Amino acid sequence: MILELHVWGPAFTLPSIDPRCLAAIAYLTHVVPRGQWVLIAGDGLALSQTKELPSLRHGSTWISGFSSIVDYLRQFEKGWDLDIGLSRDARADCIAFSSLVEANGRSLLDLSLLVSSKNYEAVTRPLYSAILPWPIQYFTPPKLRSAAKTRTEHLGLSALDIDAPNEKGTSQASASTATLAAHIPHSLRRPKETVTTVLTQPLHASQFRLDALMTSVLEPLQELLGEKRFFFSDKQISSLDCLVLGYLALFLYPDLPQSWLADTMRSKYAKLCGYVDDLRGRFLGCPITIHDFRIANQEASLQGRGGNKTLHYTVLPWGTPGNRGFSQVGNLLLENIADSLPLVQHLPRSNRPNGTTGGDRVKDPNSGDNGNAPRQALNSQALAITAGVSAALGYLLYAGLSRGETQKASLRDLGEAGAILSGIGGYNAITKEQPLPPRSNSSSG
Repeated sequence: MILELHVWGPAFTLPSIDPRCLAAIAYLTHVVPRGQWVLIAGDGLALSQTKELPSLRHGSTWISGFSSIVDYLRQFEKGWDLDIGLSRDARADCIAFSSLVEANGRSLLDLSLLVSSKNYEAVTRPLYSAILPWPIQYFTPPKLRSAAKTRTEHLGLSALDIDAPNEKGTSQASASTATLAAHIPHSLRRPKETVTTVLTQPLHASQFRLDALMTSVLEPLQELLGEKRFFFSDKQISSLDCLVLGYLALFLYPDLPQSWLADTMRSKYAKLCGYVDDLRGRFLGCPITIHDFRIANQEASLQGRGGNKTLHYTVLPWGTPGNRGFSQVGNLLLENIADSLPLVQHLPRSNRPNGTTGGDRVKDPNSGDNGNAPRQALNSQALAITAGVSAALGYLLYAGLSRGETQKASLRDLGEAGAILSGIGGYNAITKEQPLPPRSNSSSG
């Protein structure tokens, strides 16, 4: 049975915009014989039951996440283990460096592609909109950016996001400082820019933190590589090589307005740049653009709809995504709307509609009894909540319009008494259907 590797679509002339997807592509390219697997991009998110990419489909089973895919392949075929020849110390180093790259490397890419407002608005968001199918092309980019901001919040690098509140506060503080400085005599003013003022500006302070974060990843990797072709030998690639290739390729190749990652690599880590250039052609295929990808998918769809006919426009075994029916599109739209609801957002991922935790193996929905009843129940609940909220909003709108037609007289029309009542919160208007009792001219006692 042919294995299907579902990944995010191509970007920056690479076969995927995600580092873990690139790592999975490199791994399967090296261990799985051609003809036993296909690479499916662009629509994999709609098919994968885990909602996480990369995802490997083997029959009715889905495996998500790079490390889980590697573990599955090792169990599936003994010869598909790239780390089988490593010593005990090398295996320990492989695990340790993989954790380092996954943690700090992911933070760097989050900051570069998603948190940076310039890069996100000019490059990243349009790319995701181009490689994703409808309707998730509208929901996914903002969710990815929000998650990236949450993951990198502890780093104190929000100055990269010009929309962040602290940046607005800094701008307001700078404006007030400039106003005060206008009243200070020229002889008593400090120079416009000093070393201290320059280094304490948000972008400059962020640059120091970015340099430290980049050094924590790139310096150990370059030291481990040394003069070898791969990290642990000159002959055998390892799972660490695949993972590092996925991350460093996205460090080096994207053409971004804020290209501090690529600039740092080219200026300080030339050896790692050569390492990435050497491995890219062998394990990530020929350069591919979104235009080429779209044309290839259209041609494949014309040749055979719904099939998995392999495309040969690159050295990678590209396959065509399956056709999405109306029910699948509707279900996907419902799930994204449900994920946007406050009640669903606070649920663990495994309890959300059609959501599981990363690394889980789940059954295909078309393979009989697969435990989809809870998911369908949650979908029904989400639909009921959505319908209820819509009905409530419609009723409030109708009630507001109807009430507006009857509220003709305000408290200001009641003279002095109205002026007194207008100071009491909650009495803003009075209708003509409820007239005030007439005043009595008779005096009491």
